[in-house]
Amino acid sequence: MRYFIYLIAALAMEIVSLPLAFILPFFARNARLPRWLSWFQTPDYSLEGDGGWQNEHWQWRKRLSDLLCIYVGYMGWLLRNRAYGFKWSVLAAPVDQDALRSEGDLSIKNRDHAKAGWFRVWMKGYWQYKRIWQIPGQTLCVMLNFGWQLDNYITDPTLHLTRPKALFMFSPRVSAFHPD
Repeated sequence: MRYFIYLIAALAMEIVSLPLAFILPFFARNARLPRWLSWFQTPDYSLEGDGGWQNEHWQWRKRLSDLLCIYVGYMGWLLRNRAYGFKWSVLAAPVDQDALRSEGDLSIKNRDHAKAGWFRVWMKGYWQYKRIWQIPGQTLCVMLNFGWQLDNYITDPTLHLTRPKALFMFSPRVSAFHPD
């Protein structure tokens, strides 16, 4: 029941985040939003995004003026990571490393080195279910990832020391699927 209440809150915040993504870059200082807007910021990266995002999405923007380049880059990151800080603070699961349990194949992956399968992880009243299956005859897959992102805490047992809360997840998507 908690998940569905959180899901409604997350979806509402994502709806609010869409138009705000066009306004929030004006509040940024040193590629970060002020603390009172932290629900819209990724806590682990600035508005410039991570390296993968920059390599894939920031190359074309060099044709723009400097200020417009920064604005479009920040806006794109905010649109990609809608209400991320909200999901990683208000809706996050406090991690109890000793209570984590799993079944299935934690090595499943989409995109490069893809592998279809499923797993589930649970910890007290929190859980994660992830499933990936290739679309027949395509280099695409369907990926479902629901619950709280707990798998990272099993694959890296020290993660709870730097990230004591697991991100709330609702991520159905179609993605690339390129097995080895």
